[in-house]
Amino acid sequence: MEHNAEYRMKMRAKRKKERKRRVVMACVIACLGLIAAGIGVGMLYLKSQIDKEHELAVADYNSKNWQTVEAIEGGKKVAGAIDGVPYSYVDNGTYFPGISVDGVSLEGMTYDRARRVLLDRVEDTLSQVNMTLQVENACLVLSANDLDIKVNVNQILNEAYALGRESREDHAANYKKQQELLANPVEYTIEYTYDADRIAERVAEIAEFVNTKPKDPYVTVSKRSVANTDNTEIKSVVAANGVTIGYIVYHAGATGYTLDQQAMVDEVKAAFDNKEYDKEITAELHETEPELTIEDLKENVKLISSYKTNFESSNLNRRRNIQKAAEIINGCVVTPWQTISFNEYVGPRTEAGGWLPAPGITGGTSYENSPGGGICQVSGTLYNALLACGPNRINVTTRAHHTWPSTYLPYGLDATVDTNGPDLCWKNVSDQNIYIFAYADTTEGQRNMYVYIFGKPEEDGSYYKTDAETIAEEEPEPTEYVDNSGWPTGYSEVLISPRKGYTAVAYLLHYDANGDLIEKIYVHTDYYVAVRGKVMRGTGPSSLPRP
Repeated sequence: MEHNAEYRMKMRAKRKKERKRRVVMACVIACLGLIAAGIGVGMLYLKSQIDKEHELAVADYNSKNWQTVEAIEGGKKVAGAIDGVPYSYVDNGTYFPGISVDGVSLEGMTYDRARRVLLDRVEDTLSQVNMTLQVENACLVLSANDLDIKVNVNQILNEAYALGRESREDHAANYKKQQELLANPVEYTIEYTYDADRIAERVAEIAEFVNTKPKDPYVTVSKRSVANTDNTEIKSVVAANGVTIGYIVYHAGATGYTLDQQAMVDEVKAAFDNKEYDKEITAELHETEPELTIEDLKENVKLISSYKTNFESSNLNRRRNIQKAAEIINGCVVTPWQTISFNEYVGPRTEAGGWLPAPGITGGTSYENSPGGGICQVSGTLYNALLACGPNRINVTTRAHHTWPSTYLPYGLDATVDTNGPDLCWKNVSDQNIYIFAYADTTEGQRNMYVYIFGKPEEDGSYYKTDAETIAEEEPEPTEYVDNSGWPTGYSEVLISPRKGYTAVAYLLHYDANGDLIEKIYVHTDYYVAVRGKVMRGTGPSSLPRP
């Protein structure tokens, strides 16, 4: 019982405490509500005060800062205030005060009027452009058109027209800029620009007229005596017998003269930039020496080969033909990569052309007289001299040997020619001219055929000589006899002389500067066919007359 009474007492105390807590919470909540209501009322009041002050401030600003735009004829009238300070201006499409170009005020001018004024000044300036270029006896006058001058007038007018009109909406800012122009005027300068390429083209025209290229020294040859001058040096070509057979003439080069085109272009540009529009510009030509000298030529024109054969036993006509052919060949110049034909160079051998009848091989079996007979000795001598030039200088492209070997040359080293037949052709495969001199000495006891060839020698001093070896002989078949009953017995004539056949090999011997053999170069192999003899003999009565 005591336990239950105690429990009931605790429960009553707890409920009492809970009621007290609820009362307190209700009071707190009621207070907070009152506080919030008070704050809300205060905020509303504060906002109304701020809004009122803003409206007053805006009204005050608008009363002090305003603008109006009124359209008028030719433009517009602007009025307004800035911070209470009133302003106004009229924009009638002309340039505002404070703008000038090269000292000319644009105030009050329309765009078109200002453009005409400035272009008149430009035209007056351009008319003063009259530069004279003087080089030696050549003269060239440059006008504004020659310089293709451009001006920036349009750019200036566009930029200047925008001054004071920077903003389409903020007219106050435009007014401020207009006031700045009055305080600090803007001055433009017309810029004249030229076309440097056009100047260079005109200078190039005068250069083409006055420039002269240097002339390198050169060589000519002559068969006849040549008078020496201050600009020439002459070398005589002397045969082994002491006879002068030709002349090598070294001609001095000539100095060239060149205009420094870039320097003249720069001087024209500087004169224009300095407004020296009528300046006379004089230029000197610069000397340009030739790349080669006569001494260089002499190093490139030396004796590189020679050959000699003898024709002592030849009859008069044969000697004259040899002499004539040698005279034609004498002084022959073979340029780099040029090919020469003996037959074309010497020409057809005809009696009408002054060639005499002399023995020549006919049909491969006998001699018969024909115009120009004997000149194979000239072509054979020349052939050996050509080979001895060396493979780096001369390439013999066409050559044929005789039916049987010649007596005046080693077997395998002859070269036959005929107007309508075999030819001797050679090509200069070097980068220098080749000069050929030929001479036939008809003096009794010293009848020799000479060939001398001049050109650039081997750099190492080496040289060439021809050589040949007979490696085989062939006996002819027994002589054929033909009986003739119309001739008396005991009388006969040789129709074809028997001749041996030979096989010969030609070589080119290459020697160093000390004369030691470097190499033996194979050239060709010739086959000379054996010729069977033929004799006609009489078989008739001895009383018959001899033919």
